[in-house]
Amino acid sequence: METNQENLWKLHCDLFSERQMSKFLSQSPQDKHQAIEAHTLNLRATSKYWPWLSLIEIGLRTALSTQLDKKQSAMGRDVHWTVDPNHLVRNRSSRSAKELENAKTNLRRRHKPVKPGYVMDELPLGFWTLLVSKRFKDLWPDLAEGFRGLESRNPKELAELLAFFKNFRNRIGHHHVIVFGDLEDADSKLLRLAHLIDPRLENYILSLDSDL
Repeated sequence: METNQENLWKLHCDLFSERQMSKFLSQSPQDKHQAIEAHTLNLRATSKYWPWLSLIEIGLRTALSTQLDKKQSAMGRDVHWTVDPNHLVRNRSSRSAKELENAKTNLRRRHKPVKPGYVMDELPLGFWTLLVSKRFKDLWPDLAEGFRGLESRNPKELAELLAFFKNFRNRIGHHHVIVFGDLEDADSKLLRLAHLIDPRLENYILSLDSDL
């Protein structure tokens, strides 16, 4: 039995590195069986959150892009905001302008059409979260209309939840250990963010999660 456990531990260390596995062992010193179980639980936890994170990011992108489209129309511009030379976003943030150009460059490199939908798909999460910041406060009244669950026009709660979302997403994406953290709190914050974007998104995530 001892030999089998040692072999299993060695396999995990060979495949995933001793450094990675030591993160689990540190929570249950000298108990490699529990450490392996914790590793498995961490995999299950991360697999649960990926659909949530994907849906929230797409919902955020849709809400913000829709409002930027409406702002463009209200200003009498008949070109999409991603290609407008007098860009609503570009003129307010050099970082956002660079991310837009990088997105277009990446599309050209892959011989993809530089069209609005493709450009938006290429934009990083940080592009969208930056829109809910003081840098874009003059646009916020227009952008706020896109968040169906927002009870006031104060972006503070939304900005805080987006900061948590971005950090949590990065932790999972970089294979950090999340299973020892407060996952009930993570659930609460992610669902609250989904609700602020659109209560229907929160319900969709809950119904999807119950089917998985």
